[in-house]
Amino acid sequence: MEINLISGAKIYIKSCTEIDTTSIDAIEKYLIAKFWMSTIESNELFMASDSSMLVSYMDNMNSPYLKNENDYFKNNIDDLNKQLSDFQKDITTNWERLKLMGINSKDEYENLSKNASSQILDFKISKNIKSFTADGAGAYSTNLPPGKYYVLIQSNHRHGHSYAELTGQIEFHRETIESEKETTSDAKFTID
Repeated sequence: MEINLISGAKIYIKSCTEIDTTSIDAIEKYLIAKFWMSTIESNELFMASDSSMLVSYMDNMNSPYLKNENDYFKNNIDDLNKQLSDFQKDITTNWERLKLMGINSKDEYENLSKNASSQILDFKISKNIKSFTADGAGAYSTNLPPGKYYVLIQSNHRHGHSYAELTGQIEFHRETIESEKETTSDAKFTID
């Protein structure tokens, strides 16, 4: 479920010309890895649920009281086996993506998250940072000269799926301001 939870969020803006790209790379790498790791973890939960259902169907299929329902159970068992296979393929594919990023285990992902957390903090307290809090409608405004900026938005609710986001979900992107006219930016955070 996606809800616009930017109300009360903290917004940090800094010119691209004033930033060490090493810290930006660490934050961006973390956000990409987070997507793949979240997909892996979701698929692992689905697999656990489907495996439990599979055992239940197999037990019921052998019940003398449900012999007339064997076709029903067999069809569901076949469907669950296919779903389990698809989840496993997706998990394998996403681990391959993470390995291309140099992440070979959940411990390495957690280390990446810790490094990103440090880089996010450095970004938030860096020199010449502009910071704002979004109002109740999720809006904020500032006057910026034309240029390229990094925008970090941290939601106001705690989201503890990773070390880097213990104090709120992170949205991070580049924004180009071409003139001194009003520019709109948006972020959507997911809730579980």
